[in-house]
Formats: sequence, C-alpha cells, structure tokens
Amino acid sequence: MKKLSLMILALLGLTVATTSVEAASVSDLKPYQQNITMSVNTKIYNDSKLKASKTTKQGTVYKANGYRIINGQKYYRVYQSKYKGYVKASQTKVLTAKKVNTRYFLNINSTYNMWGNLYFDKQKEQLTPYSNNTVYYVKYRYDLPNGRSYFSVYDDQKRDQWLGYMNDDAYRALKQEKYTKYGCLNLKSSVTAFKDFNGTKVSKHLTSKNTKYVYPKYQYRLKSLTLLSVYEYDELCGKEKWLGYVSESALTPYVNKSQLDYQASLLHTANEVVIQASDALKQTKSYTLLCQEIKYTKQVMNSKETIDQWYKNTIFLSGRISNAINENK
Repeated sequence: MKKLSLMILALLGLTVATTSVEAASVSDLKPYQQNITMSVNTKIYNDSKLKASKTTKQGTVYKANGYRIINGQKYYRVYQSKYKGYVKASQTKVLTAKKVNTRYFLNINSTYNMWGNLYFDKQKEQLTPYSNNTVYYVKYRYDLPNGRSYFSVYDDQKRDQWLGYMNDDAYRALKQEKYTKYGCLNLKSSVTAFKDFNGTKVSKHLTSKNTKYVYPKYQYRLKSLTLLSVYEYDELCGKEKWLGYVSESALTPYVNKSQLDYQASLLHTANEVVIQASDALKQTKSYTLLCQEIKYTKQVMNSKETIDQWYKNTIFLSGRISNAINENK
C-alpha cells in the first residue's frame, strides 16, 4: 500500500514537472501570430537551445505563435498541425493572400489533390481529368518562394462555401467572349440548357417546337467543350429572353430561302414605314436612331456577313419602329 502511494505521488510529480516545462517553453515568448513561409532551404531547430535540428524546405508554410531573441537573432516558434520547432525569422516571409475573385475551370491531365491546409497534411479530395470543365470561384492566391502558387477555391454558386487549396496550374480562367461565328442558330434536336456551369438544368428542354431560333451572344471555352449563352427574340416587341447555356455542338447554322425572302420583305416594309412616317416622327430622336439602324441593317444585308445576323437585326428593328410610331402618335 505504501509502495502504491509512493508511485502515485511520483507520477503526479512527473505530470506537474512536464506541465511546468511546457508552460515555461511559451511563458516568455514575445507575441507574434502570423502565417509564414520559408524563403530558403534552412534549419528548423527542435527547441530554443538551437542544438538539434533538421532541414526545412523553401516554401514550407508554418504558423508562428511567438518569437524569442536568441544570440542577438530573432527566432519564430512555429507549428503546423502540431509544434514543429524554431526557425530564424530572417529566413522567412509573411504568407499573404492576393485577391483573385475570378471564375476558373478545371483543366488537368492527371490527378490533383485538393488540400485542407497549406501544410499539405490534410487532403480533402482528389480531382481527376474526369472532373475537367467544372467551374470554380477562386477568391485568393498564395505565392510561395519555391515558385509554386495555390488557389483558395470556392463553389461557383455558393461563394461562401470553401472547398480547399489547389495548385493554380490545374485551372484556366473562364473568359466570356463575344460569339461572332453565327447570328442565328437552329436546334439540332431536343437540347438541354443549363442555368449555370455546374449542371443545373433549366425547367424544360429546348426544342424546335418551343424555340424557333436562338442567338448566341457569348461563348465560354472550357477544357473539352464550348458553351454558348443563348437568347431568343420576341418578334413582336424586339425583346430578348435568355434561355441558358447550351453546348455549341447542339446547334446548327440557320439558312432558309423562304425565310430569307420573308425577311427581305420585312426590311423593305420597315424602311417604307419610316419614310412615310409623319413629320412629327421625323423631327424626333427616335426617327434619327431608326434611320441609323436601317442603314446598318442594309449594310449587313449587302455585305458578306451571315444571313443569320441580318435576320436578327430586322426582327429587332421592326419592333423598334413599331414602338417609335406608337410613342409619337
């Protein structure tokens, strides 16, 4: 019984001693809380005695939780997921986040890891080429001294939903470009349109029955496909309605002789309406604008540009003329 009591006391004493040593190791630290990265390959010391050490590589990221002046030099006490040791402050750089706030799509040819921290000891998921074309929102970029950069990646729709860190070379910026290849396109068949770049479908398929013609305004070139942002025009008022994002391969150029003849007639009628308009209409700003639009439409008709572009302009123009005449009655 006496032996047991002595053992318990010894253990308690050991615990107190260990706790005291740990408390002493941080008790005289000067305050400094910062994410840092190593600017060179150098030593990381096991403790503030600077005796035992090992190598830490350029670009390694640590969290500094204080510093000491040792032999006239400043040393940071650092950790990652746990305590790591001491590094010379002059051999480090503060890790800063550079704002990006840009949409990117995945563009890889091999497997990449999405990381939960920049210590790279917490893997969130693996991304493969199968995930290419997926669009993400990148808020920040971290440039490390070893030449590597990492994006802080978020969900493209829920931009407060953080996904992880990943090499910046796994992505390409998503650019919005004007689509100029064709003005008017037909649907090849029933087509799925999307509300966003993450596969959210619109309420119904686009078909030749419910959508006569579509007009792409912008294109987005991803890793293995091109998406078009498409609209349709209301022939009565000239207003446009956004239909969604559609794969370019689902559309075909519009060329139709009977429709061409009809549009030629429409353009002629539109021109005659303006010419025969009242003097009051001629003196308004609307008349000047309409004449400019008719001139432009004729230029398109007489040039080698696509019939599709001409068709779009004449439909829009007829609505503008109608509205202008009604406004000036």
